[in-house]
Amino acid sequence: MAADSPILVYGTGAVARSVTELLVRRRVPLIVAGRSEPRVADLAAASGAAQRVGEPATVLSPADRVAGVINAAGPFTDTALPLALACVRTGAHYVDVSNEASTHIAVWELSARAQSAGVALVPGAGFGTLYAERLIGALIARVDSPVSALLVTLPSGGTVKSPGVTASQDAVFAAPALAVAGGNFVTPRGRVQRLPVGLGPRSGILVGTGDVIALQHSSELSDISVAAGVDAPVGLLRLALPFLKAKARWSSSRVNRHQSIFPSGPKYVASDAPRVRLAAEVTGAGGTRARGWLSSRSGTEVAARTAVSTMLTLQCESRTGVRTAFQITGSEELGDGFDPTIRIDVLPSRT
Repeated sequence: MAADSPILVYGTGAVARSVTELLVRRRVPLIVAGRSEPRVADLAAASGAAQRVGEPATVLSPADRVAGVINAAGPFTDTALPLALACVRTGAHYVDVSNEASTHIAVWELSARAQSAGVALVPGAGFGTLYAERLIGALIARVDSPVSALLVTLPSGGTVKSPGVTASQDAVFAAPALAVAGGNFVTPRGRVQRLPVGLGPRSGILVGTGDVIALQHSSELSDISVAAGVDAPVGLLRLALPFLKAKARWSSSRVNRHQSIFPSGPKYVASDAPRVRLAAEVTGAGGTRARGWLSSRSGTEVAARTAVSTMLTLQCESRTGVRTAFQITGSEELGDGFDPTIRIDVLPSRT
């Protein structure tokens, strides 16, 4: 694509707005798109960008000569696959900020088609997946013959989240848990687990996130699991789990209802103070363990900066097929105080 080919940003929520602001600041040609005409018009007016209203499967055409698409519209079960397919069809790179396991799996299955089309597809170029890879990678480097990893996600501290972010998080929680055991994807039998003492919260609920998929592709670990940390007794969580899953299923299916709560041009409130957001433990074949805690500022802004950095890198380098965000950007600095800090403790073998 030519240097002046635009990037299309699909979505109108908090992450999409931050992505748009970053691209405007870099003077990148831009199209904002989505399914809600008033919200698209509001974002286009605020950014001075061209606009497009349409469904994910039909919003692109080869005549547009779009260089790439950044998808920030959750839940991504509705948008990721049709937009990724549209990118393969039209010769555009694709980047999203999803952490939904099902969408990562669906996009990875397009790898051969993306290579043939000469484009790159990068699911999960957002806060959760990239920082999970960075934290686990730092721990792997401190352990001999690493074989397993447990990643724990901690509360973000946000007071109000955008409808798409809320729906995407609910979709993750409502879906079955997913883990890697012996190098293969499995569904864990018990979702509520007692977490290792000293790692963080007392308990965790195993979830199926894009982190599992990304780590399976970017590391050689044979066992990987991800849990949402909850500081509550295991027994209480097991009793509450059916209700929590039912609530998440109900909420994730009603993103349009959530959007009606916010008029065009919403201002979403999130905690921007640095705080511990991820904890993890990697174990080596001999039983040696490394524990780590990653602290960062706003997940919304980190997701936007990661998505933009990934897309701009794809435009400068010849990459095709499906990749993780870490495979594209590595530990590239996000700048402006948004880079994470990682604390690591190396523990002896339990034996």
